[in-house]
Amino acid sequence: MHYEFPVIGDTHRPHVLQAFSRRHGVANFVNRCTAPGVLKFEVGALWGHTAFYDPERRVFNEALMFRGVVETPWYEWFGRYSAYECVAVPVQRPDLALTFQREQIGKDYDYPGAFAVPFRADWQNPRWWFCSEKDAAALIRAGFDMGDLGSSVHPQTLRFKVAA
Repeated sequence: MHYEFPVIGDTHRPHVLQAFSRRHGVANFVNRCTAPGVLKFEVGALWGHTAFYDPERRVFNEALMFRGVVETPWYEWFGRYSAYECVAVPVQRPDLALTFQREQIGKDYDYPGAFAVPFRADWQNPRWWFCSEKDAAALIRAGFDMGDLGSSVHPQTLRFKVAA
């Protein structure tokens, strides 16, 4: 599969495209500082946001504050972030992940989850999502072994899982 942008990983095997990003701003900085383990030795996590690329529609499916789960055209998505990385994640059933992502469009943003990532009790509430929990749920449906995610899914945690 050919993409209009750089991708890390093998795109010749069945996969989904998971994107990680950050931008300048207080909310993104605070989010990167809440990553598990970050406050111990690091200044902040590298990634503060995730999105899932839908190659058929050529959009990124993402959960945004004040907008909920939306589709963003790829060229607009890249223009919004100061740094990004797109990773081809090998999965057994990419179609299941894409179907799940499309079904989430229009759902609300998960404010309690986003603001309480380190203290989260249940991150798989299908009524609302923040970015990394929505994407982790899609990866699980596609057959990706996420191992033990614990009670929350931070963008940086998700990046470590797909890089393993």
